[in-house]
Amino acid sequence: MVLKIKSKQTKKTVWIIGGSSTIGRALCKSLHEKGVRYIGTSRKKSSGMFFLDLAKKIPDLPLKSVDQVVLLAGLTDMRFCEKNKKLAKRINYTSVIKIAEQCAASGCHFVFLSSSRVFSGHRKKPWQENSLPKAFNFYGHLKLKCEKYLKTNVKSFAILRLSKIITKESETEKNKHWAKKIKMAPVSIQEVINSILQILIKRAKGTFHLSSKNACSYYEFYKRVTGQAFIKDKKNLKNYWKENPILAMKKTSKVLGIQQKTWEQLFLCR
Repeated sequence: MVLKIKSKQTKKTVWIIGGSSTIGRALCKSLHEKGVRYIGTSRKKSSGMFFLDLAKKIPDLPLKSVDQVVLLAGLTDMRFCEKNKKLAKRINYTSVIKIAEQCAASGCHFVFLSSSRVFSGHRKKPWQENSLPKAFNFYGHLKLKCEKYLKTNVKSFAILRLSKIITKESETEKNKHWAKKIKMAPVSIQEVINSILQILIKRAKGTFHLSSKNACSYYEFYKRVTGQAFIKDKKNLKNYWKENPILAMKKTSKVLGIQQKTWEQLFLCR
């Protein structure tokens, strides 16, 4: 969908690859409200957006009038990635590289959503933007490979590493079984959108982090937010769900102006 609204800042277009995803819809809405011209893509032909399926061969993209590209599409189910490595590699790495190559050739600023899963898990000190990554599962391994490619081959890019994202839908889930000893550092989808918008506005480059300032267990989070939760046997999760680490946000705060908050501030003090 193309909005024929001239931005006060630029007449260029922002491409949102994965525009029909949860983050994509929220980002498209924010861009629309700010009068920014954008094009959303989706693998769902019924979405009304530009059709683009990362599981298939990536075509030549019409990027002539495009200023920035935000890649939101991809597989996020870590269990699925472990069990379907060939497909996961095609979607989460090969197609990402093809798109990044075209962005580099067209001079587009490329914004890539990565994950805290590029690190080995929770530790006492938060992981810094310049900490040495070491992915512990295949999903994190593919994200890390994409990061390394961008740093080596693309001139204008931003990497946004995210911790656990809690959407409005998942925030209100009740009667679910959650792990009590596996921790996460959750952030709200609005914090994600705010960070992406600041990257686009400032055409910011480099690696940025977004997570809450402290961690909690899945069980604790849903018990306090929804008032009802049940304990899940951690044995079913340990092969895929190591503790989701806290990320330091020094550069994010300095460059993007996004201040790090505790998970209680994000979800309980609104």
